[in-house]
Amino acid sequence: MWRIQGIIIDSVYRRKFNGEVLINDGKIAEVIKTEKSIPNQYIMPGFVD
Repeated sequence: MWRIQGIIIDSVYRRKFNGEVLINDGKIAEVIKTEKSIPNQYIMPGFVD
């Protein structure tokens, strides 16, 4: 399992937040909202999934 940290773009609820995307076996396992300092990169989970 690996994780990607960044600014999560939620196109369904039209919001963005700091978070992590956990990936297991090449699929999104979980999206976690966090208050931690994250890299300045944008992530759109499920956009190309």
